[in-house]
Amino acid sequence: MNNYYKLAFFWVLQVVSCVLYFNFSLTIPAIFFTAVFIISAIVFSLTSTLLSFTYYVTVTLISAFYYLYLALSEGWTPAEQENHIIAHFISIISLFILFISSYFFKKIAKENKTLSNELKELEEFIVNTKVLSQREFEKRSEIILNGMKRRNESGYLISIDLSRFKKSIQQSIFFDLSEVALNSVRDQYDLVGQFESDKVKILLQNTSEDGLSLVLNRILTNMNKKIDSKMNELLIIETTQI
Repeated sequence: MNNYYKLAFFWVLQVVSCVLYFNFSLTIPAIFFTAVFIISAIVFSLTSTLLSFTYYVTVTLISAFYYLYLALSEGWTPAEQENHIIAHFISIISLFILFISSYFFKKIAKENKTLSNELKELEEFIVNTKVLSQREFEKRSEIILNGMKRRNESGYLISIDLSRFKKSIQQSIFFDLSEVALNSVRDQYDLVGQFESDKVKILLQNTSEDGLSLVLNRILTNMNKKIDSKMNELLIIETTQI
């Protein structure tokens, strides 16, 4: 049984146990249990497994001593004791099921994040663009650099950093910059790739300093048409001869 079905199974058990609890509990304890259940769900979702389990054990012990105190102070009859014991048992089971289901929920979320990162690494291009992913850029640039070295050619690596832009507009600026960069270099010859989420790198092979200046001028000129010229000043551009 994979984690998804385990999670679904425990959620069903959770619903069943809650229904049973309300059948054995009075209105006030039921309201109290609902509040504890909501708080527990938040704690189990946001904390580590160890801390969540410690919280569960603490709640179990406190509630057990509380019911013992009520039984002694109010002088419950055997019938009342039986009902409260069943209600308490179901409430503890409900919390435990919530703890387990939260554990599998976090595990599935972690696995999904890992798979997403692995899938992103395997992608050749950034979604909706012709910009190479970092992995693909590094793979192709290694081949190009080896060829340039054999032919005794030189080139340039341009790095454009977008970190000075607000996070809310970085993606929009990236798409504009990607389009401009692709239109400013030689198709099927130079490379344009994304590094992390706020950096674009351009590899110009067999290019002189004049060729570098020409590409940079094209990029800045075309970016001025896309965004305000003052915003262009936020671009951090570095060049390295290779």
